Amino acid sequence: MPLGTVGVVLMCTPPTILLFLVMIFATWKVIIISFVAAFLGFVVYPSLGFLKQKNWIPFSTDVECAAIIDDESENIKVNDDANVGLLHYEKC
Repeated sequence: MPLGTVGVVLMCTPPTILLFLVMIFATWKVIIISFVAAFLGFVVYPSLGFLKQKNWIPFSTDVECAAIIDDESENIKVNDDANVGLLHYEKC
């Protein structure tokens, strides 16, 4: 069941406060490394989407790799494109 905007904000608030508290007590080296890592994450994710859109890198589209076996009903569910991994893997 989706939480909605208010639920997501309430769920994300405690970890965000904890993260800021850790940053307050951290050294400058830790702060810089953390911000660089966050910046790289913000840059790499859209870049992978762009590379996927332009077909410059092969991405996995194999249905067997995307299938998830439901243990209760033993039906095979296929994820939509948003839930399939971005990078191409030789073996599932």
